[in-house]
Amino acid sequence: MNNRNYIEKPVSKRQLKVLSVVLISIFSFMFYVCGSIFFEEISNIAKIRDGHIYIGNRDLAFGSIFFFPVLAVLNYMLVLVIMDKFKDHVMKLFIKVAIISIPVMIVASIIYSFWIGSQLRGHGYSHCTWYDSPTRGTPVIWVKSERYCQERANLINYDLLIYFDKFDNEGKEPSNKELDLTVIEMLENNLFYQREHGL
Repeated sequence: MNNRNYIEKPVSKRQLKVLSVVLISIFSFMFYVCGSIFFEEISNIAKIRDGHIYIGNRDLAFGSIFFFPVLAVLNYMLVLVIMDKFKDHVMKLFIKVAIISIPVMIVASIIYSFWIGSQLRGHGYSHCTWYDSPTRGTPVIWVKSERYCQERANLINYDLLIYFDKFDNEGKEPSNKELDLTVIEMLENNLFYQREHGL
């Protein structure tokens, strides 16, 4: 194609407004996600104090609250685009907010990571590497006792954590026998385990 004959069509105002609506929806959802994981992480402080069987910890979750101003200004910018009232000074405001918020978010997350780690270790919790997930954003699992961290349970850790939740809600803990029988039953019903062991 001859570059001289190619003329890039500018984005129409209608297309820009439609795109703005889509982006507002995305950023609003991000508001919800950031808020949810922040308050979920804050609830871990009470869980540690109450001695829950396990704690799911996301270090970056605490800092997510400082990302709110960035999302707020982005949504404000997009609303102005829809209303045909966008001004250059709003973009400058966004840059200033981002320059402040993002470093604060990172620093707050690092400080919180050290603090929550010391709280967990101080209350006798230990990191269970068998329950770690390769998926980014999933919580790191800390357990109250080594008996709750079992290598054989790495295939059923999600179901096992739900099982632990039932005991946490009742303020109880399973006996060694109950735990062992539950793990065996869950493994026998797990398709990946069945495939690995030819069951």
